[in-house]
Amino acid sequence: MEISAQWIRGGTSKCWVFDEADIAASGYSADELLPRLFGSPDARQIDGVGGATSTTSKAMIVSQG
Repeated sequence: MEISAQWIRGGTSKCWVFDEADIAASGYSADELLPRLFGSPDARQIDGVGGATSTTSKAMIVSQG
């Protein structure tokens, strides 16, 4: 799975930033894509970039609409 994104960090927070068009072009829905990037199905997100809990795993999807 490959998709263009920015990984932004500020203080103790970090967030994926995606272009909506890139998600649509990937062939995956955001509901399929985001959990995998954060490390699901592992509950502690050890095989992705998640923060170990769902409350510390952030993503933003932007569009030009």
